[in-house]
Amino acid sequence: MKHNCKWAVIATCTAKNGGKYEEFERVTALFTTLINAEDFINKCLPKENRASFRVERIEK
Repeated sequence: MKHNCKWAVIATCTAKNGGKYEEFERVTALFTTLINAEDFINKCLPKENRASFRVERIEK
């Protein structure tokens, strides 16, 4: 499947594994433009959760 998405919104998550907490990253959404990716974070996510998300360019 071919797509033109060049920007990913990535969430940093924390989960308990056994007796300790581990941090991992998960791709949340893909976008064709940087502006759309930033708008997703700023307009769709609650303010208190925004710090856990970032935008990265997808390299082929």
